[in-house]
Amino acid sequence: MEQGAAGKSDFAFRRCVIVWGFCEQARSYRSDLAVFITSNEIVSIERVSYGRLGWMKRYEVQPITHLPRQIQALEKEAVGEGFRFLTRLINEWHSGANRFDAPGECLMAAYLNQQLIGIGGLSVDPYADNNVARLRRMYVAASSRGQHVGQTLVKALVDRAALRFQVVRLFTDTAEGSAFYERCGFKRTDDAQATHIMRLGGF
Repeated sequence: MEQGAAGKSDFAFRRCVIVWGFCEQARSYRSDLAVFITSNEIVSIERVSYGRLGWMKRYEVQPITHLPRQIQALEKEAVGEGFRFLTRLINEWHSGANRFDAPGECLMAAYLNQQLIGIGGLSVDPYADNNVARLRRMYVAASSRGQHVGQTLVKALVDRAALRFQVVRLFTDTAEGSAFYERCGFKRTDDAQATHIMRLGGF
């Protein structure tokens, strides 16, 4: 673990590289994640690997407060696969119906070389109590699947949810989606408004 100044910021960023339970100094082991946080809030997560040239950045996951221009290309790809939820994300964002800006909510994006490759949001679940969050609008570009982008997005969103909520729920209507979320730690639930649920630690 390293400590470093964050430019002129009042915060000190802590760079934590997870290497199967070893610290970054264990250079003989392969690294999985680099997490940048200020106090208890995730700023960004980078998937990295270690090779002959040293630590190499793969992709970055970070909270966003505006829709990237590249969302249009991601939406087009999603529509081509029969998914319309990114279209709803864009429409609701522009109308102001949902910008993931209520307390505890957030929208996160995954980038590879500054190219948008994935997105996902966390909101208060409108079908449950205020202590329940909903994972929604999750999509990863086909070219970036199988590289743990989706799992990293989900982990970042669940970690954010744990700061305020007791439960995270979601709805998926595909077998692939169901298998994916179960690999991420969600359990199936018998509810008209949710297919999967995760109870957060301590509750």
